[in-house]
Amino acid sequence: MHMAKPSRCRMHCCRLHNVVSAFYFREMRFVPQSILLPGLLACATAHAVETESGSNSGWLAQVPPRPFVTNAAQFRALSGSDWLVGCNFKLTGVVTLVDTNRDLAVVEDRTGAVALHMCIRDWPLRIGQLVSVEGTNAVQYVPSFPSFPHRPSSNAILKRFEAPADLGEYYLTRMRGYLCPPETGEYTFWIASDNSSELWLSTDNDPRNKRKIASLARYSWVNPREWSRYPSQRSEPVFLKAGERYYIEAIHEQATLAGHLAIAWAGPSLPQSIIDHRHLTPWVENASQAGCDGTTGILWEYWTNFTAGNLEIVTWPRPFEAALSVETAEVKILGSAQLPEPKKLSLGKSLGLEDNYRWVEVEGYVTFVGLDESLAFLEISVGQGKALVRVPNATKELIRAIRDRAVRVNGVCEGVYDQNRILVPGIIWSPGEESISLGEIEEALPLQRAEGHLGAAPGAAARTLSGFYSTRGVITFNDCVFGTHYLFIQEDTGVVRVLLEGLGLKNDFKVGQWLDAAGTLERDRYVPVLRPLVLSEVGWHLLPAPITQPVQFLAPEDTDCRWAEVDGVVRRVNANGTLWLMSKSGHVNLWLSRTDSNHLSWYVDARVRARGVLSLTIQDSPLLLIPGRSFIHVEQEPPKDPFQIHTSCVSNLCVSIPQPELQHRIKLVGTVTYKDTRSFFLQDDSGGVRVFHNADQNINVGEQVEVVGFPNASGPTAVLTECLVRSRRIIQPVKPRKLNFGEVLSFRQNGLLIETTANLLSQKTTDFDQILQLQEHGYVFEAVLAPERGRVPSFARGSRLKVVGICDYGTSPQSGDSKPGIQSAAAGLIRVLMRAPSDAVVLSGPPWWTFERTVTVVGVLLATLFVALVWVYLLRRRLERHQAARLAFARQFLQGQETERQRIAVNLHDSLGQYLLVIKNKVRLAMQAASDEPALRQRLNEISEAASQAVEEVRQIINNLRPYQLGRLGLTQAIRAIVNRATENSSILFASHVDDIDSFFDKDAEIHIYRIVQEAVNNILKHSQATEATVVVKMNSDCVSISIRDNGKGFELGTLDFASAAGPGHGLSSIAERVRILGGKWELDSAPAQGTRLTIEIPKPVVRQ
Repeated sequence: MHMAKPSRCRMHCCRLHNVVSAFYFREMRFVPQSILLPGLLACATAHAVETESGSNSGWLAQVPPRPFVTNAAQFRALSGSDWLVGCNFKLTGVVTLVDTNRDLAVVEDRTGAVALHMCIRDWPLRIGQLVSVEGTNAVQYVPSFPSFPHRPSSNAILKRFEAPADLGEYYLTRMRGYLCPPETGEYTFWIASDNSSELWLSTDNDPRNKRKIASLARYSWVNPREWSRYPSQRSEPVFLKAGERYYIEAIHEQATLAGHLAIAWAGPSLPQSIIDHRHLTPWVENASQAGCDGTTGILWEYWTNFTAGNLEIVTWPRPFEAALSVETAEVKILGSAQLPEPKKLSLGKSLGLEDNYRWVEVEGYVTFVGLDESLAFLEISVGQGKALVRVPNATKELIRAIRDRAVRVNGVCEGVYDQNRILVPGIIWSPGEESISLGEIEEALPLQRAEGHLGAAPGAAARTLSGFYSTRGVITFNDCVFGTHYLFIQEDTGVVRVLLEGLGLKNDFKVGQWLDAAGTLERDRYVPVLRPLVLSEVGWHLLPAPITQPVQFLAPEDTDCRWAEVDGVVRRVNANGTLWLMSKSGHVNLWLSRTDSNHLSWYVDARVRARGVLSLTIQDSPLLLIPGRSFIHVEQEPPKDPFQIHTSCVSNLCVSIPQPELQHRIKLVGTVTYKDTRSFFLQDDSGGVRVFHNADQNINVGEQVEVVGFPNASGPTAVLTECLVRSRRIIQPVKPRKLNFGEVLSFRQNGLLIETTANLLSQKTTDFDQILQLQEHGYVFEAVLAPERGRVPSFARGSRLKVVGICDYGTSPQSGDSKPGIQSAAAGLIRVLMRAPSDAVVLSGPPWWTFERTVTVVGVLLATLFVALVWVYLLRRRLERHQAARLAFARQFLQGQETERQRIAVNLHDSLGQYLLVIKNKVRLAMQAASDEPALRQRLNEISEAASQAVEEVRQIINNLRPYQLGRLGLTQAIRAIVNRATENSSILFASHVDDIDSFFDKDAEIHIYRIVQEAVNNILKHSQATEATVVVKMNSDCVSISIRDNGKGFELGTLDFASAAGPGHGLSSIAERVRILGGKWELDSAPAQGTRLTIEIPKPVVRQ
């Protein structure tokens, strides 16, 4: 069988014809339309005619001869420079892999295996066929950019060495041809681009001798025709000969915003300028060589969706990795052949390049199985090594047979690079079930389940950074979730979310690909967000070891969006398209990508083990983002008909349910005894249970039904949730049982229809229920009736009632919960759910001596006792305060006495004592004989004066003790005398106005008023440093007001020391005490340098008839 592709020359001519019109508008600024379009079409036509006729004359350059290869080993023997021009080959071998998704076929001969990237859909290739493949221009395969170099999006021949500008974002440009220098000498070249670019020049016309002479580094850019921003843009001087042809190539990548590429040169008698068509010959495959005269233009090629941001992957040489991209190929199918003898490999060990894509045999323990329709995905591991096995046309019988068992697998091994850039076995492409065997090595291989660890995540460091950031990781998820796109890459334990919105990229990144990403890093709640400038697929990579810790122990800052594994039973399909899974640590929602919503219901009641990205922040509850059905392993399939399972009884639910994550649906058959909007109670011969269902169903009380649902435990009680209900169309009334209060704590009566008698303690109505609080045998419980079921009659407290209803220990739905929940019941608390008002019947009225009356009497007595105790306490406090006041008064009185005695003693000692001492001395002198009579008379006069002063001092002391002016002159004149005496004995000018206030006060009150004025004047004399002062005593209708002020230095009121006997505070304290005795009030106003004002109001005494 022989099939061949069309001539490459015809294809090239047609492609030129199609793209010229698209690009001439971009080039018209360089070459007029009348020259460019007809010229290019004519050239393309001439090229096709000349090629088919075998002519060697023309204007297109000749491609250098390529090596010719006949077996796989010879590919590995080629040098790096040989791959710059490619090779032709004829290979005969057995087909071991056909991957139509990647247009990849693996052919293996006796010397090795080679993966060929070509249009394999043109031939009916099958595994096991013996084929002969002839190919041309085979170059190394670029897995992350397979369209390079043979399938550009567009190409054209341009008139100058400058590419069309602003073609969009994320593309690759290559311009190549031959350079014909006009003169012999040294030439300098420049390159300008946005973004990075490289300029290569050969020493002759052979591309294998090219070397890089100028470049712009990764992420660099310059303005159009800006030649001198970076030193690397300019080449060293290069010696060229006139008449010689030199291969020249420029390659350029564009990320975002503007894009352009231009090459300039300068040489002997040639100023700096862009190289134009006069000195260029285009590179066209299989064309004949022409002379320099009449050459025109350079070949321009353009590839879209180039996101690598790095030219390394498209610039050779690099090591041969056993994969080739073929430009044209012919395949002859020679028949069938046996598959090669497999080479045994060990997982976790390095893989030689010669063994990449080789037919191999590996052994390992199956740690995970996923099935997407008929394609199975197996994860096998030995120790720390693991690999992914893809098995087409797999059956469920195979999955069940190999689950958690050791297997031997034959297939094509595609290597992947680990974190240390070491090639290891990664993907085993198995042809089918026949290549998998088990049982022989089962005992030799222990189970090795890889588990992720919780450690310091590299991504955690990135969360604290911002700005430009680059990382390399494996894609763990790429899909839209709830209208938002999420792409996560994980490197070890660090996770980064990549935003692709607005980048215009063809989003075909797949889970398991190794991705280089670089761009602007933004802070987020727990996972940093990367807005990429460049994205590059490095190849395939093993997914990280999953986290298997219970969900409730995970911290979002360490584990959010990490690759994880959960297992349990799927209980329902949520309204938002997720699966609700009960795991051993609680429930987890599963988002299953690329799965029809109708297919999700198949997973309900299946026990599954799923892997994906665990998000703790997208929803309020944990959400596992599963990339596809191949990452969910069904360990136990659900029954096709849920009602065909074995029938259980309610009593089996009254015990604690072990391992709820393994609990499947159970089936009950019984009679409906109570119903509300979202649930009903079902009772069989062994007990009763509350049943929550998802949809409104026409179920009646007394009807016999079949129920299939999941048991939920809350302490010793249980309910059924997520139930399916099917009626048996049989009415079977249930007779209520007598409530046994001796079994209250056992909870065995939960869900049963019961009846009981009890005393009514209280009755109340809320927004949701009508409640009767009852008591019987020391237990207090409630009987409840919903308002929509009717109105409960009003009963007198203490009445004896008979109540019928459902015994409920708190399994009512929680308010505000969208799904049925379970409330924990307190030990001994019973709620009787009545179905109608007739379920509560009065047996007898309340007794006279009721509980409420007893409580009222006891309450009154306790209140009286409390009031009495409070009254006694207040009296005691009042007595204590009175005693404290008397004690303080006694202390103050005694202190006043001591102060007055001290003052009298000081006065007697300092004044009267001195005078008496003087008199004594004078008398002693007088008793001596005087020399003359005048001297004696003088001494006697001095004695008389001293005695007078002594008498005056005694009078003053007596006046201070008891002012004699009050008795002789009256209060009014006594106050005026104080003011006059102060004026005479000081430099302060006193002004006074004293109304007649005699006969209004008794003798004691007059003494207090006199002492108040006296003390205030003394304070002015001693402390004020004033020049003027005023004393005003005025008679008012109800009081006597005294106003005393000065213009002295004043003081801060807060600085007075009332405890000091030498300061003004002591006198003011005395004034305050006397005003209080008189029943009056006083006010003091003073400030530094503002003087002082004392105002006193003394009420007139009441005159009694």
